[in-house]
Amino acid sequence: MHGSGYAITLHELGDSSVNFIVRPWVESDDYWDVYWDLTRTIKMRFDEEGISIPFPQSDVHLYTNQAPAVPAGPVDPVVGAVLSGSTDPAPAINEGDAD
Repeated sequence: MHGSGYAITLHELGDSSVNFIVRPWVESDDYWDVYWDLTRTIKMRFDEEGISIPFPQSDVHLYTNQAPAVPAGPVDPVVGAVLSGSTDPAPAINEGDAD
């Protein structure tokens, strides 16, 4: 739509959006005031009309061929770190050592 002092046109069909160009013709000194006011007014009107703005989202999946690290000693269940002073794993119990 073109009128005196402004142009509104469909710019492109995005992956998850319909992008319009809105260009009001204003004095150079008024550009930023009009830009911010127009942006705020459009967003507020979209909210009133129940029009949501889609935001791109991605799922990231990490795959590794490495085995998970094994802690070198007992792990503090709260902090998740190896307890200080513990460098050896718990001693193995042999069946013949039991009294």
